[in-house]
Amino acid sequence: MKTNLLPFVVCCMAASSTQGLADTNTSIATSAPIQQGAGYTSDTGAANRIGAADRLRTLSQEISAETCFLHNDVLLGQNRAALTNSAEEFDSILNALLNGDADRDIIGAEENIRTIREIEAITAEWEPIHQAIDAVLADPANATPVHLIYAESGHLLETTSHLLSELEAEYSHPAQVFMSDVMLIEFAGRQAMLTQKIAYDACLVWSGYGGQEQIDELKAVSEQFNLTTYALQEGMADAGLAAAPTDEIRLALEAVAADWDEVQVHLANIVEVGETDKAEISWVDEALTSKMHQMEAVVDMYVTYSRRFVI
Repeated sequence: MKTNLLPFVVCCMAASSTQGLADTNTSIATSAPIQQGAGYTSDTGAANRIGAADRLRTLSQEISAETCFLHNDVLLGQNRAALTNSAEEFDSILNALLNGDADRDIIGAEENIRTIREIEAITAEWEPIHQAIDAVLADPANATPVHLIYAESGHLLETTSHLLSELEAEYSHPAQVFMSDVMLIEFAGRQAMLTQKIAYDACLVWSGYGGQEQIDELKAVSEQFNLTTYALQEGMADAGLAAAPTDEIRLALEAVAADWDEVQVHLANIVEVGETDKAEISWVDEALTSKMHQMEAVVDMYVTYSRRFVI
């Protein structure tokens, strides 16, 4: 059995305290000073680049989850369409980050040589994964491309996470986007990714492919999701995180948290009961997909909020 654990996932998601959240954001918090000002500046699309990179990180796990569900005949039509769209979106975001995309409000091509090389490296590593996705879509029962996607899931999360951190450091300064806003986008984007990490682990455990490591990770990541949702709502000084800055964001986060206990009950059934029926894992799939979309909407709200001083 192949496991897909990452030091990033373990160190960032096993924490269940305010110190855990603070530790995971040391590099973000120190990469640029937090500054606020009343002046306005021209829009460079910096926040949109960071938001797009956040989405790329989420897709790394969304693709893995959709592959697992499709391979195991869970919500077949929905996951076939979703996996098709996810692969296309991954391509589109890589191109946008490299060359710019007016439709995404990403203005101009990337100019930093190190960032360009990193995007090109991810593009090269992505190509065989995309080919494996095409093979799964053609024959979901074919285990060979499925296992290739499983095997690359952790690495894809690692590389897209690193690209995100590079873009945060590159574009986070008062002339483009405040560091305090970057942190809010980062946390909200990570929540979107975690919904799919949870879905992927749950599918691996339910299908019998995952073992105790996936079970432990599933519990830790679920706890981290709960903790971070609260931190986004109420703020967390130890992590340098402000409370929800607008009523719209606050209400959206309340909606995310409202039925999280119910999600955890179903996840516990999959872990503790062992063999559960397809209806249970289908419910989890749909619930976590809904949570992902909710959190992506929150990311967009934070991106919009971060642009309050640009014209």
